[in-house]
Amino acid sequence: MQAVEAIECYLEGLLLDSEQIPTPKDITFHTNNPDYADGLWKTVSVDLAALVREVSLKRQPIFQRDLLYKKLSLM
Repeated sequence: MQAVEAIECYLEGLLLDSEQIPTPKDITFHTNNPDYADGLWKTVSVDLAALVREVSLKRQPIFQRDLLYKKLSLM
């Protein structure tokens, strides 16, 4: 699903840059915005915890990352 991939990529970038993730807002917040009056809406789910783990692994030095991958694969 391209929408999920786009959102995950955006959130991953925020996490890598140590920026704050925006607080989700109710759909009415967006539908009442005139800039989005003609928009199409769809609700998708993103596993933020998995993204945080993935970014944490990317920040590890390579030798620590390899050890962690081995440990996770043994679980």
